[in-house]
Amino acid sequence: MTTTNTASLQASSPILTPAKHREITLLLDEFRRAMLNDSNWAARAASYREVRQMARVNYAALQEKIPANQPITDEQLAHDVLRKLLPHANSAAHRWQGAWIHWTPFVMGDLTAWQRIAGWTQDGDVLRLAQALFDFVHRCVEDPAQLDAACAAFSAQPVTKGLQSGALTPILNALRPDVFALLSNRTRQVLNYVGERSFLTALTEYPRANGALQALVQELTGELQISPANGLAPADLFDLFCHWLISERQYSLRESRHWAIAVGDDDWVWEEWR
Repeated sequence: MTTTNTASLQASSPILTPAKHREITLLLDEFRRAMLNDSNWAARAASYREVRQMARVNYAALQEKIPANQPITDEQLAHDVLRKLLPHANSAAHRWQGAWIHWTPFVMGDLTAWQRIAGWTQDGDVLRLAQALFDFVHRCVEDPAQLDAACAAFSAQPVTKGLQSGALTPILNALRPDVFALLSNRTRQVLNYVGERSFLTALTEYPRANGALQALVQELTGELQISPANGLAPADLFDLFCHWLISERQYSLRESRHWAIAVGDDDWVWEEWR
């Protein structure tokens, strides 16, 4: 299979139309003012560094426990892979278990209960899932040009059903933020809205979405400036902006639609605000 470098996935033409560029510029101005008046701004920025540092520690520890080209045969190790590489909600139970805590969690409750809900109840399911997850992360992190092939191979395995971009891109972004964008549900919605795209949650769509998201951040580099930035890269600021826009600003990401209705010699315009 021919592999594609993730850099080549970035759009060669502008992502934003002039109208969308004006719209998002105004929103980014509002976001900057909100962050500078936020007493938790420094803590928000610090969380990005802390999450990535823990991800690197987790990945290094797993590499030591899992010999190269050797299958995972121990269920305890398999559960450790899931806890250390999948993003978990910040709960007392998850912290006690040593799970990887992330601000965009996929695992919200008990991992064992989550496995039952997902249908991973057959003997060996947890081992196969952990193997697929570790192999996927290792393949992408060690050779980002393998992203397309890695996403396709992971998604083709029956045991990985239900694990999409929102579950897997946090660890890729944490380990290689230079090449892998974090595609949370909020970020994907904003990308689709301002970039007039239609990316879905499927992992197989991530390579194209990753390129588009990186291109969008590059277009907005001038606008994605905040002082003090507290060490956040433009991509991190955009991720934080998406969270603020949807969760705090509660901005509508739906276009208004208009119908022109001819009645005699007069035209009436009916607006539907969504």
